[in-house]
Amino acid sequence: STLNINWIIGENIPSGFESYVLKSDGDVHYPSKPLSLKYLSDNTFAFINKNGSIIDTYKVDYSNRSFKEIETFGFNSNYDAYFELNNDYIITQKNKIREVTDGESSFEVMFNSSLYNTKKMSLYANDIYTGSSGVKLGSLLESKTVGNYLLINSKKDNSIIKKYDIKFNKDVFGLKVSSNFDKNDKVQIILDNVLDKKTYELSGSSRYINEDGISGKYYIYIRINGKIYKLYKYVIFN
Repeated sequence: STLNINWIIGENIPSGFESYVLKSDGDVHYPSKPLSLKYLSDNTFAFINKNGSIIDTYKVDYSNRSFKEIETFGFNSNYDAYFELNNDYIITQKNKIREVTDGESSFEVMFNSSLYNTKKMSLYANDIYTGSSGVKLGSLLESKTVGNYLLINSKKDNSIIKKYDIKFNKDVFGLKVSSNFDKNDKVQIILDNVLDKKTYELSGSSRYINEDGISGKYYIYIRINGKIYKLYKYVIFN
């Protein structure tokens, strides 16, 4: 490539550049403020004009100093559009992405926000998915415990779950406890599996208990302002 002009495609070319202009082979849509232009292969390229409504594909014939339009695709012209190539056209226009295959729209998806441009990429190396076992990396460290309490005098009152809107959510990393306790309430979560007991302070309205350092099935108790309640719930740590 050089910095010299090889040829020009367009209308109303300024004086002095006429010798570079390629003649059209048939009816064509001339470029006018192209927003997006891509070289394809074999002297072929495609473009979209600003405020345009079609993708035009041209093929240049250097020996005859001519060009012809070989493919077009029309779409809504209310918004500027950009495109990428990955075998097919990937058109991005405001909040819509459209894939065009053989001159037809084969896929469309819309988003809640405006987009600039989109690239289509393979999720897998060489486009081949190979399944394998996942590996868990890192750790959250063990959650800090406090002194344990005797459970022999615990009350069997499951209604406090509704009263304080207590919720438990177990994920792969641990147990999340949420509630609507008052900031002045003194609350502890107690996990018991006969052979082991762990007690955690519930600071504020929620607490996350990391799974590190704990495994097996534990029954859940809760201590509220000095009173212990059995909740008839359990959690299993892997």
